Amino acid sequence: MPELDEIGARAAELGVRFVVVAGVVVAAIVVSRLTAPAIRWLVARRGRPSRTRVFTALYRVVVVIVGSLAALTLAFPSVRVADVLGIFGILSVAAGFAFKDTFENLLAGVLLLLRDPFKSGDQVVLDDLDGTVEGVTVRETLVRGHDGRLIHIPNAEVMRGVIVVETDAPLRRQTVTLRLPAEADLPRVRDVLGAALTETTGVEALPPPQVVLTDIVDGDVEVECRFWTGSRRSRATGTRDVAIEALVLALAAADISLPVDTIRVERGRDRP
Repeated sequence: MPELDEIGARAAELGVRFVVVAGVVVAAIVVSRLTAPAIRWLVARRGRPSRTRVFTALYRVVVVIVGSLAALTLAFPSVRVADVLGIFGILSVAAGFAFKDTFENLLAGVLLLLRDPFKSGDQVVLDDLDGTVEGVTVRETLVRGHDGRLIHIPNAEVMRGVIVVETDAPLRRQTVTLRLPAEADLPRVRDVLGAALTETTGVEALPPPQVVLTDIVDGDVEVECRFWTGSRRSRATGTRDVAIEALVLALAAADISLPVDTIRVERGRDRP
């Protein structure tokens, strides 16, 4: 029957078109996989494993999408790219409402990788969380806490929060504040404390330690002992511990009285 022959011909033509679409999409997938190593090499030159992983994956997705659009326009000439993009736009708006948090974290992850505020291995403070960055994915930032726990922080929260990169510079300034009686021999105090810091293991020679009188509180003189250490937490904490002990022992050896409950230690984050 003519009608059946026509239906068969149309079905065969439609099948051929779908085969063409499938073939082009498969070709796009193959091309994306074959060229991905080159893209990975180009991105990896900046030395950021997280950026390399994410942008290589995004490149492959873009190649497949472009290949799919090209396949549709080749197999179905009546379908215009603008129409397909319009459909994608409608679907993306609907998906945006349904997966708002996912897309927000995805965009924040891409912006983080482009902005590059820190790298894997950096020790950071993100609001009230701190630890060592292990990587950035398209959805979350992975931070290993100093207590050993792995913290998954949504990228959107990282972008909105305050980021303190403690290991951005090789050195970090530490400050130990002491309160001494106003009648103390202040020039001698400077000499004693300065010598104690200079001889403390872990305190950097450059920039040199400083002993600065900063204020008078309730008749006592506030003295800031400023010194530089390595920026990594283990080095900074260990040196601060030794420095406090050295300062207290030096004052005691020099017979300089130290009022009770007047020592305050600040975790400096200044850059040299």
